Amino acid sequence: MWANISPKFAYNSSHVHGGCLCSGVYYVQTTVPKSGRLRFEDPREQSRLIVPQYRAGAQNSRTWETVYFDPIPGRIIIFPSWLRHDVGANMTEQDRISVSFNYSQYKANAAT
Repeated sequence: MWANISPKFAYNSSHVHGGCLCSGVYYVQTTVPKSGRLRFEDPREQSRLIVPQYRAGAQNSRTWETVYFDPIPGRIIIFPSWLRHDVGANMTEQDRISVSFNYSQYKANAAT
């Protein structure tokens, strides 16, 4: 678990959290909008080969390549650690403050 204090222009580039089962973020302080959205990417490259065409505004959420979440104070987001994500730049004068965490589950050694 760690705290993030992100001043104006701070961002987090695309990454995953290796060796963990799930990860998460809890937003303590933000100014919505423009304080930097959390973005998740579909990791399946082959899903981009044939994308169904929809009328404007009628796209089905099952075909989204990216999903965005606004950093709302009090919001917690938990996700699989292998899911690639990044955080956009904080374009406000107020610091974006969040607490992030990783969770792993290990099997106890039967010999001990």
